[in-house]
Amino acid sequence: MILRVTISIALLCLSIAVIAVTDWDSIKYFSQWALYGATILYALMAYVQVKTSIDIRDFRVEITEIRRNSWIQEDLERNVEQENTTQSLYWKWIIFFY
Repeated sequence: MILRVTISIALLCLSIAVIAVTDWDSIKYFSQWALYGATILYALMAYVQVKTSIDIRDFRVEITEIRRNSWIQEDLERNVEQENTTQSLYWKWIIFFY
């Protein structure tokens, strides 16, 4: 996660430096769009990974509690399924930009 966030920040700094040095002339050239596309892609990937890491860290469940109450297990399975659907939407956008 730290590597992906670092690469994202480095690409953002590089993009800003290229725009500042060329006075926005780099936008005209298609070859420079790869840099801006990579910046957007890595920013999205870093965002999703940080968000997922926070969600996983907060998700702690005692196995013994789940076995005692089956309705809790069903509810947790439903929540995990909904969360997986939401997370898969982020990856679809990342692949689209890539």
